Amino acid sequence: MERPELTIDEVLTTTRAVRKRLDTSRPVPRALIEECLELAFQAPNGSNKNLWRWIVVDDPRIVARLGAEYRAAMGVLQNGQQPSQFSDTSGSPDEAKLLESAYALAEKIDQMPALLIPLMPGRADGKSVVEQAAMWGSIVQAVWSFMLALRSRGLGSCWATVTSRREREIADILGIPFEDYTQVGMFPIAYTVGTQFRRAWRTSRLAMCWAITAFRPLPAHNRQSAPCAPDRAHWAVRSPCANGGCEHRPCAFRCRCRCPRPHPAAGPAKRRGLGVP
Repeated sequence: MERPELTIDEVLTTTRAVRKRLDTSRPVPRALIEECLELAFQAPNGSNKNLWRWIVVDDPRIVARLGAEYRAAMGVLQNGQQPSQFSDTSGSPDEAKLLESAYALAEKIDQMPALLIPLMPGRADGKSVVEQAAMWGSIVQAVWSFMLALRSRGLGSCWATVTSRREREIADILGIPFEDYTQVGMFPIAYTVGTQFRRAWRTSRLAMCWAITAFRPLPAHNRQSAPCAPDRAHWAVRSPCANGGCEHRPCAFRCRCRCPRPHPAAGPAKRRGLGVP
């Protein structure tokens, strides 16, 4: 099969979490998976130690056993025995589709041509934030590089973290020393049904802000109404104030500007970058 003709930007913006459109009928050559992993291993990792381990499973019998563990983990969520990773998806415009897609994968994951389980050394349990950041920051980017490499070759995958609820059982199946390694997730590997994928709905305007390092005291008329302390640095985001009649921007921590009039400190150019502290 010919590779899809994609630019770098197209690969970055159209690499989706693929579940329904994974083709379980087509085998994936080992050489192709190894090629994608070679690219993934070029990703930076903590202190360049390369302590990660990557297990690729293409034996149908073991894939079936791992698929059963995935379904068991999803069943736990469905039965309400443990909170779902999708329990707080109110920010997604396609919440129903997301849930439907997740359960659709459970129906066929035991038929995947291959499954990838990356491992990072050690256990995150009880570690400090700094230690955990170093652990996850030494493998997450490599996994994403692997998914990008798959996309550029007409294959797809998705990051299945629900399997962490059955991590010990999966470790027993694969002979992983549970106390020595943490499973990052389970990643199905398959050709996709079609290679056309759209960009996601997300935009930088919903989450991004600029930190203004030069502090300006809040005008007297607004100090009492602003919920944030006036000695905090300003943050600017591109959304209007709650009252709709102010040139201010609420800060990144969802403050509510209640000032009755536009900010008088500067002209329009300055106003665009000035937020509530």
